[in-house]
Amino acid sequence: MSRVSIISRKTTLSTVQESKGKLVDDQVLDEQNEPDVDTDGGLEGWLTVLGAFLVQVVNMGHATGFAAYEEFYKTDYLDQVSSSGISWIGSTQVSLLSAMSLVSGPLFDKGYFRYMMSGSSVFYALCNFMLSLAHRNKFYQVYLPQGLGLGLAMGFVYSPTMAVVSRHFHRRRSFAIGLVASGSSMGGVLYPIMLNHLFKSVGFRKAVLINASMNTTLLAIANFLIHEYPKLSASKTLELKSRSARRPIFVWSFFRELPYMLMVIGLCISAFGFFFPTVYIQLFAVTKGLPAGFAFYVPSILNGAAFFGRIVPNYFADRLGIFTMVLPCLAAMCGTIFALIPAHTAGGVAAVAAVYGFFWGAYAALTPAALASLAKNNEEVGARVGVGISFTAISLLGGIPISGALLTNQNHWTPPVLFSGLTIIIGTACWIACRVLLLREKSRAKAPDSEMPEMIMSEPGLDIDAPVS
Repeated sequence: MSRVSIISRKTTLSTVQESKGKLVDDQVLDEQNEPDVDTDGGLEGWLTVLGAFLVQVVNMGHATGFAAYEEFYKTDYLDQVSSSGISWIGSTQVSLLSAMSLVSGPLFDKGYFRYMMSGSSVFYALCNFMLSLAHRNKFYQVYLPQGLGLGLAMGFVYSPTMAVVSRHFHRRRSFAIGLVASGSSMGGVLYPIMLNHLFKSVGFRKAVLINASMNTTLLAIANFLIHEYPKLSASKTLELKSRSARRPIFVWSFFRELPYMLMVIGLCISAFGFFFPTVYIQLFAVTKGLPAGFAFYVPSILNGAAFFGRIVPNYFADRLGIFTMVLPCLAAMCGTIFALIPAHTAGGVAAVAAVYGFFWGAYAALTPAALASLAKNNEEVGARVGVGISFTAISLLGGIPISGALLTNQNHWTPPVLFSGLTIIIGTACWIACRVLLLREKSRAKAPDSEMPEMIMSEPGLDIDAPVS
């Protein structure tokens, strides 16, 4: 064997060994970026979960409970405004909640969480109280504080409160995020019942004042409970803060990764349809001639089921994998939303609301964990989650008014149901494609590590320890 051939093969093996060493070093570095196992939760971690839970009650829970506002505005306070026009209030609110994540996610990674948390809490309280000054059939007076104001305030804390919890948890991250996300379902149960009774008993203005006072109190408590960083040594905490401050996050580079892009596309397309039942389910029950007392509780049935949906699947996602739970949830949502078409009885509507609520809650809670799972290190978790959620803003802004336009003033329910179901089907296809690509990347990543050194060592005539001749 020639001297050049032996040297070439030795060099190849050395390169492989160095590459393996680099992979090990990278793995160790990534493990250092994760929270310590001993601090996987702790008192500060669980207090942060409770505080973030309260934020979700007030923010996403209040937005999810918009069904009570929708029905009251349509039949009373804004009865001269079309269903599609009223829908713009709720759709603007949830779309801004998502859109602002494009800003709040990177700001979170840069260490501005505490400023966003306190500032948005004050602005939220101001807009909530301003809503009580709106006059009957003055659309802009309702739209500005409730649609624009509350939407902006929500957007600066929605994804950061999810991301801040991920700093405190590693092994139980999906479960912890699920507990936080269940706050929106708790709010979705609480607000429709409370607001429907208050609107009837004390009127719009006093109902909004009571609601605003409660929300302000909950946000104040949340500000005291949330800990921005886990309890670590002073040096490690300082290291985490300085690393977050100096590390550049290039959010557009995320879209060079095809799996991440497919996941975001799937989120955006499905977002056109998955909010339809949560907003219109109470109006659906009323127009089907069901008792008003029952119709008031249908959104609470949906969100009560979503409360368990945000916790149970996330618990198993930490053990079985996120995609293992996401894909069945999307399939179940699609099948259940089509079941609205033949639903005409109280039992049928309640069953659809409960089943859809469970799987919708699961999907909503698993989404931030799925986006975070594609992050290469802890410093870009907030950006990954924020950017992914922000791109659903256009879908959320247009989806609910499109459904309202398809519904028309004659309440034709089949067109919006078909539209919503179709968008969820297309979104599911994108999630499946993302899963396939991730599996291929995983198999390719394993191949060089396990096969290449064995292949080189098994080549005939190659002996590393032999003298070079």
